[in-house]
Amino acid sequence: MTLFFFLLLLISNSSAIAGQVCFKRAMGHPAMVAWHRPAWIGAGLVAAAIGFFFWLALLPHFPLSKIYPIEAIDRPMMAVAASLFLRERLTPQLIVGIAVISIGTALVAGT
Repeated sequence: MTLFFFLLLLISNSSAIAGQVCFKRAMGHPAMVAWHRPAWIGAGLVAAAIGFFFWLALLPHFPLSKIYPIEAIDRPMMAVAASLFLRERLTPQLIVGIAVISIGTALVAGT
């Protein structure tokens, strides 16, 4: 995988994660001011759409059996984003899970 395609994958995953963080911000807090909610949902939709179209750009260039497992790196990225932006706690069990996913992703990426 070239640097260009790696960056496409990173943008795809980061955008999808940003969308999920925005959705959680919109829906996850009961004290959310009602007029803020549509803005967060809109931002989430835009971010998720960007991630989707970058993913579509990657599909013609790689076998799905190779690229889809690499896409799994978004799980650890999501946990870190939730910790940073939503103040969710990273437990030791979650950190071990992130390590296992990362190792598996590295094994698939290396083949």
